[in-house]
Amino acid sequence: MAKREKENCERCGTPAYLHKHHVLPKSIFLGLGPVIKLCPNCHEEYHAETSREEAKNTDKEFHENRFKKWFKSFLLFLVIGAMLAWLSY
Repeated sequence: MAKREKENCERCGTPAYLHKHHVLPKSIFLGLGPVIKLCPNCHEEYHAETSREEAKNTDKEFHENRFKKWFKSFLLFLVIGAMLAWLSY
């Protein structure tokens, strides 16, 4: 079994064993949306003492930037897939 490595938190930069935080609700995107890696402290802080609605709105700019990056790569994936399908005919 491979040993798990510490990585840097995408929010605070602290090296830790990270948690996956889904930027878009798993219930809507079936867990296929963008994911950010947060240290346990940032992940807990993000969800602590906030309602679900408040949690969706905190760090709005942080989440918008992550979503934009994911969406651009998703569109690129679709375009490349369409080009490959067209070339294979």
